[in-house]
Amino acid sequence: VDWTTLGWVMLAFLQWTNIVVDRILYLRRLIWAKALMQIVTVLFFFAIFFCNMMEPLLVEPSPSFYSILYLLKCWYWVASAVQIRRGYPAVTRENYFFKDFSYTSSYLYIVYSVIPFLMDMRGMLDWTCTPTTLDFYQWMKLEAIYAMLFQRQVTLQYRETLGRKVGQAQLYIMKTLTGLLYFVGLAIVIWAPLLVSVVSSKYSSPQMIPVLGVQLDVALSTGMGDRFELSSLTAVSQSLLHVPSACPPSAFDNVTNWLPPTQSYLASKALSDQCEVKDSFSTFVMTSEGSMWAPTPVRRMQLQRAVQGNSTAIYLLLQATYVRNVSGIPQASAGQKEYQARVLGETKSVALSDVQRKALAQVLVSGKGRVVVPAVLDPIVQLSADSATPLRYGMESWRQSVSLVLNKQADDAPDSNMWWSVCCEANSSYCRRSSASSEEGACGALWVLAAVDPGSVNVLSRLGLSLITIYTIFVLAIGRSVRSICTGDVPLTIYNELPAIDKLWALCSDIYTARHHGDLDLEEELFTFLVDIYRSPETLLQLTGQGAVGSEGPGG
Repeated sequence: VDWTTLGWVMLAFLQWTNIVVDRILYLRRLIWAKALMQIVTVLFFFAIFFCNMMEPLLVEPSPSFYSILYLLKCWYWVASAVQIRRGYPAVTRENYFFKDFSYTSSYLYIVYSVIPFLMDMRGMLDWTCTPTTLDFYQWMKLEAIYAMLFQRQVTLQYRETLGRKVGQAQLYIMKTLTGLLYFVGLAIVIWAPLLVSVVSSKYSSPQMIPVLGVQLDVALSTGMGDRFELSSLTAVSQSLLHVPSACPPSAFDNVTNWLPPTQSYLASKALSDQCEVKDSFSTFVMTSEGSMWAPTPVRRMQLQRAVQGNSTAIYLLLQATYVRNVSGIPQASAGQKEYQARVLGETKSVALSDVQRKALAQVLVSGKGRVVVPAVLDPIVQLSADSATPLRYGMESWRQSVSLVLNKQADDAPDSNMWWSVCCEANSSYCRRSSASSEEGACGALWVLAAVDPGSVNVLSRLGLSLITIYTIFVLAIGRSVRSICTGDVPLTIYNELPAIDKLWALCSDIYTARHHGDLDLEEELFTFLVDIYRSPETLLQLTGQGAVGSEGPGG
């Protein structure tokens, strides 16, 4: 699912709103509003699921996603109907996880507490919808104390079940199992992301990463580094060719058959000799004209002086930029967003000879004419992840000659109505004539055949993650959590190692009971008493008892 699509974002927001409103109705025990919301949500989501099948308003996900989402909503409607039938419980503000002191409830509460913002949003809703004398800070402090007492009671009951006496060594089987589980868990956290990335990259089938388009920037530069932009040409993919594993020369006939026979054979033979299994090849034919050429009078005069003078060299620059779909996954529909990246090709720099400089100077003065620069652009390029390399590097006979033609709308037209046509010189061996005209001197289109290396898309890249992200965020976060669990929070030792919590637990329960019955004076008085207890270590010691940790049960 493309979650950047507005429809899906709105649907997710409405589902989140539904959860918030449901919690508010539960706290206020408004059963009639719950029944009304049940009817509204059933009609709304049925309209979304079934009407969208006839006329899709959202990006089409896989059918399994619709099925899972629909089943989850049906389960919610059934549970909600049972709740409406039986009514809300008398007490709606207790914590479900604190009903029994088992390790299952403890682990479930830990999972609930680590979900970002879930506990905070629930605390804010409960505080907003409940009559209380406590402010939000005091409310959350009471919730934290209650949770700490719950976790401590779970630990005390577990130690009582083990029955270890004072001075008795820890059981060997428990130490072995605990150490083994911790060690295996840490090993998985440290090495699993790396192993998953390497194995999935090695054994996954290569994915075609097609080229979506090519941009060719044409400019003139001086030996002093001054640059004069002439035109920017673009092209989209004309054809995509998947080559068989044997790489026969005949597989490239469709992309080279428009060349002269000799050049077509040489190109097909070279591609067949150097191609790799499952390479994908795309041909691109450039537009001859780009935008209007409208330099300022000062810049045009600077270019004329540089070309006419002999103090500095003049270079023709051609820079190709290839746009690729780095996700490696074809589009599911026309509305799906492309994940693109630009691969900057090699910049071609050719020094103009004296004859070419004189021709260029005459073109600039007259406002029209042609300049031919031989052996400039490599027609066949091998693309890797972040670079572009010519297939026959250094062989000038394979390069296309470039013809720069300055056009003017009319002889008496102003200089702003001028543009450059960047063509393939007809005398070049690897030149493609324009289909619109075949006369001598016609503007042939520049072309590029891009051979794309296949890439293996591993599991992490499909999820939009990288190894650096995994190890920087998740592994380090888990490492800090493990360190906190193993060493404990030393400043909280006086609260985390209480020998018994019965009296404190009863005091917290009395605060919730007083709030439930509307006795707000008693609620505030009991909360103040609880805070005074935690401020006084002597009082805390008297209420919780004194004994060896692990030798007694929760009652002290």
